[in-house]
Amino acid sequence: MESFKDKKLYIEFLRTFAIFWVIFNHTEHKGFSLFTSYPANSIEFWIYLFLSVFCKLSVPLFFAISGSLLLNKEESIKDVYLKRITKICIALIVFSFIFYLQNIHDTSGTLSLHDFFKQLYISDWNYSYWYLYAFIPFLMSLPLLRPLVQNMKKEHFYYLFVCAIFFMAILPIGEYLLWHGKYTLNKNFRMAWIISDIVLYPCLGYFLEHKLDIEKIKKWILPLWLINFITIFISCFMTFYKANLIDNYDISRIQTFYMSFVPVNVTTVFITAKYFFTKNALSPTVSKIILSLGSATFGIYLLHILFLYLPVTISLWPLLRDTLHINRMIVTFIICFLIMAVCYVITIIIKKIPFINKLI
Repeated sequence: MESFKDKKLYIEFLRTFAIFWVIFNHTEHKGFSLFTSYPANSIEFWIYLFLSVFCKLSVPLFFAISGSLLLNKEESIKDVYLKRITKICIALIVFSFIFYLQNIHDTSGTLSLHDFFKQLYISDWNYSYWYLYAFIPFLMSLPLLRPLVQNMKKEHFYYLFVCAIFFMAILPIGEYLLWHGKYTLNKNFRMAWIISDIVLYPCLGYFLEHKLDIEKIKKWILPLWLINFITIFISCFMTFYKANLIDNYDISRIQTFYMSFVPVNVTTVFITAKYFFTKNALSPTVSKIILSLGSATFGIYLLHILFLYLPVTISLWPLLRDTLHINRMIVTFIICFLIMAVCYVITIIIKKIPFINKLI
C-alpha cells in the first residue's frame, strides 16, 4: 500500500484537477474546440470558448506544483540526474514506444527502431508528451533555479510576474489591437526567459507555497477570482476578435491569446485550493481518494492519449449525445472522467509491477 503520510492534500487535489483539464485539452472538436460549432451570438459559443481558454492552466499548474515541491530542496547535480532526469527520460522512451506501436497498428505501418528513435529525437509526433520534453530541461535547471528563488525577496517575485503579464498579455494584445499582427516588437527585446514554462510557473509555485502567509490568503480569493474571470474573458474576446478579423475559426490559428493570462488563472486556483484544504477538514475517505488520485496523475497523463482515440471511446460520443440526448459538452466531461478513471485503475495496477512502477 502506497504511503500518503508526507503528501499535502491540496497539492494532490491540484494534480487531479490539472490532469482532468489535460484530458479535456485533447478532446479536439468534441470539447476543446466545440465552441467553433456554434454561432458567435450564442451562449454556447462563449461558455465553451471560456472552458477552452480555462483549460490551458493544466500544464502550467503542473509546473507550478513541481516548483512548489522541488525548488526548496537541496540536491547535488548528480542526484538530480540520477534520481529525477533518468526516470523521466525512461518514461518518455517507454511510453513513446507504446504510442509508436499504436500508430503502427492504426496505420498498418512497419516497425523500425531507427525510425522510432529518429522521430523521438526530432519530432513532435507523440504530441501529448511535449510536457515530458519540457520537464526534462526544467529538471536540468533545478541546480540554477533553486539558489535563484531561495534568495529572491517578495518584491523580486512581484517584479517577475508583472514582467510576465506585460510580455505575455498586455504587449501582444495591444499590438494586435493596433496593427492586427502586422507589427510586433523585435523578439530580441522580449524577456523570453520569463515567460518560459520551465521558469515562470515553477517560480510562481515556489512563491505561492513558501512566500505567502496562509492566514492572509483568504481576503485575496474573491478578488482574484473576479480578476481571473475578467482576464479569461479578455482572452476569449481577443480569440473572437482575431477569428473574425481573419475570417477563420481554425483552432490552430486562433489560439494566440489563450495563454495570455494563465499566470492569473494558476495563481487563483492554487491559492483557493491551498486555503480550502488547509482550513477545512475532509473525511478520511474523501482525503484518501484525493491522495490516491493525485499519486496516479503521472500515469494518467502517460496513458490517457492511448484511450482517448480507441474505437470504443469514439463510439461513446454519439451514443451519449444522439441516443441519450445529453448535452455535447456534458458528454465530453463524462468521457474525460471515464478515461481518467480507467487510466487511474491501470496506473494503480502498474504501480504493483516491479521496475515499471518506478516510472509512474
